[in-house]
Amino acid sequence: ARISAQEAAAAAAVHTITTAEIQWRAGHTTYATLANLGSETPPYIDATLSGGTKQGYTFAATPVTGEEVTQFVASAVPTGGNAHGYYIDEDGVLCRSTAVTGTAETAHQDTGCPTGYAEMQ
Repeated sequence: ARISAQEAAAAAAVHTITTAEIQWRAGHTTYATLANLGSETPPYIDATLSGGTKQGYTFAATPVTGEEVTQFVASAVPTGGNAHGYYIDEDGVLCRSTAVTGTAETAHQDTGCPTGYAEMQ
């Protein structure tokens, strides 16, 4: 039950990051890191989430670099390694690892979920 609750909280937090990224991008020319999202006044996300760890997960948000930073990747990795990981990008499709994992996909996917992940229904 605890793992299930942590997974639900991680999925919700990844959605929160996505919403914050969209709001950030509306006023900036790029997407943001977690630290950026938490350092504004008022902050886009809470201090705990912007610190990168919350409720048994490590979170990351990475702007994808290139000619223009118009993409981002956000992920949640379980710290205990016995829960599912999560991946999302600017398309807003939440992907969950198909097996319990200790790592997360951080490379941007042009379409769909990364290998080893499935779209959440």
